[in-house]
Amino acid sequence: MKRGFFEEEEEDYQILPTKKTATKKGKPASTAFDLDLSPPCSVSDEKKIPPYSIYLGKGVVIELKEFRKSYYIAFSKSADGEVKNRFNLALDQLHVLLKAVEALVEYLKEYN
Repeated sequence: MKRGFFEEEEEDYQILPTKKTATKKGKPASTAFDLDLSPPCSVSDEKKIPPYSIYLGKGVVIELKEFRKSYYIAFSKSADGEVKNRFNLALDQLHVLLKAVEALVEYLKEYN
């Protein structure tokens, strides 16, 4: 294909087609990239985990929640019907929390 700014130019210019990838709603957009360096998700996007809550007593609640397509373990402390303190932990750190609680239980065995 010969194309130029002036007819006397003999340079070749080639128009490259643009890369278009169709993405559907609800599907990950990783197919739109040639190289995806993001770490793999611990919870797949297709799985929906329903919310789950556990009351520990004295106003303390642990809940499993979804926020912006990510899952969290939410800790909250209530007093007089109002949430006073709140703390969220990413779901992929649940095993770390379990190890920490086990270590704390072992530590406290020395003093009981």
